[in-house]
Amino acid sequence: MFPKFPKFIPAGVEQLTELTSIALAENLQQIPLTTPLSKQPITTTYVHQGSGGKPFLLIHGFDSSLLEYRRLLPLLAAENETWAVDLLGFGFTDRLAGIKFSPNEIKTHLYCFWKSLINQPVILVGASMGGAAAIDFTLAYPEIVEKLVLIDSAGLTGGSPISKLMFPPLDYLATEFLKNRKIRQSISRTAYQNKQLATEDALFCGALHLEMPNWNQALIAFTKSGGYQAFKPG
Repeated sequence: MFPKFPKFIPAGVEQLTELTSIALAENLQQIPLTTPLSKQPITTTYVHQGSGGKPFLLIHGFDSSLLEYRRLLPLLAAENETWAVDLLGFGFTDRLAGIKFSPNEIKTHLYCFWKSLINQPVILVGASMGGAAAIDFTLAYPEIVEKLVLIDSAGLTGGSPISKLMFPPLDYLATEFLKNRKIRQSISRTAYQNKQLATEDALFCGALHLEMPNWNQALIAFTKSGGYQAFKPG
């Protein structure tokens, strides 16, 4: 049987070879999410697997998608209801014109997703930049987050200096630099403690969302916003 992928995923999905990647990509869903950010619903990409237990909500890192949880999500879903979502401006979630792509808008979008589909306290898991988004969300909505799990989290130190380079034409060149296959391969290898996990399939998973409309513009806008800074103890 050939995999049946959702039509909204770029054609590069056909290059996936690992069973966990293929299975997660086949199960991606979208919802037209109503938010106060736009009169038009934001088509938001997510996956929902498992049942029972306290629900997990998984948040991916910078310039990534929920596919980064392809290996972890099935393990959690074996015993718990598990959700993963592509944040505003990232992954396979629509990047509508006229929306600010900043931490505040990401937080609002994430709350609307939680309210619409989950609407009960969660165990919130954030990796890298997703850790900063998870911290920000928890500070804003502590009643929603029963437990907070951070994986190599951002938000514990200052923001990225790359935001100072985000003016024309350097902003476009910076995103093209990040799109370069060799650069992404290097980033992929750096992300794994076990280098054997930095496979060709992992590279395809990490680059698949680059073909989504307005990827450059949203990434530039988020970086220009300053991104996530260090959270200071209250």
